[in-house]
Amino acid sequence: MGGFTDYVEAFSALSPEDQVVVKQLVAAGTKGMRWIPNPGPQTEAFDCEADELLYGGQAGGGKTELIIGLSLTSHQESLVLRRTHAEADKLFDRYAAIIGHETGANRQKGWKIDGRNIEIGGVQLEKDKQKRKGVGKDLICFDELVDFTESQYVFISTWNRTTIPGQRCRVVSTTNPPTTPEGMWVIKRWAAWLDPKHPKPAKSGEIRWYVNISGQEQEVEGRGPYYDEGRQVLAKSRCFIRSTLEDNPDLAATDYGARWIACRLKCAPLSAMGISMPASRTSPSS
Repeated sequence: MGGFTDYVEAFSALSPEDQVVVKQLVAAGTKGMRWIPNPGPQTEAFDCEADELLYGGQAGGGKTELIIGLSLTSHQESLVLRRTHAEADKLFDRYAAIIGHETGANRQKGWKIDGRNIEIGGVQLEKDKQKRKGVGKDLICFDELVDFTESQYVFISTWNRTTIPGQRCRVVSTTNPPTTPEGMWVIKRWAAWLDPKHPKPAKSGEIRWYVNISGQEQEVEGRGPYYDEGRQVLAKSRCFIRSTLEDNPDLAATDYGARWIACRLKCAPLSAMGISMPASRTSPSS
């Protein structure tokens, strides 16, 4: 799937008459939707069938908007998290900007809208993960995953479940490249996509399957079932989709990219340690 600019160029190449037809088709197909993903990686992530999705790679790629959009359009019970309570509070303004009002918002809990329940909060301390147990959520989102610990991610994701017939469940996380060693667990968990030395590299958007057998995670072919000491277990699918600033038309035309690069240079990036998120594995020139 091409980036946002590829779609703009393709649309611009159409005749004025065909452009009108395309606009009418899009308007009809998205009628009533509170949020629509941008063409390119954001749409690919929106439609991704993986149980566990990591979306990111560069600041400004529309990552937070993806999880907001999913909670507003595709799920009934959502949990949207940032690491600190102060950062989580900022999500309310992002929601209000998309929705257009604050009706249904409760800054201590979350948002109720169109029959959907969206819980918004932080996991500031390691022990705060315990506050999230016991209540099933069909969508669990971690915004800026490298800020969380691996144990927080694994524990909270356990409650990704639903009793609503036909409602899919998924865990969606966003991230920029880690700037500290504490975030390196994310690179390890998605090593097939992010570790250039991985023996079996995966392309952006490719789905892989993983199962835990005898306390060790293994890559397998398909959901299974598999057996762990006589107990039947099913594999979970995992995927990474790369986003770029160019895929977000709201920021691509600003100086956000230059400011982000300057910030990265000041933050002693992990690339100095030989660690980085690859640009892409979709083509040799990417």
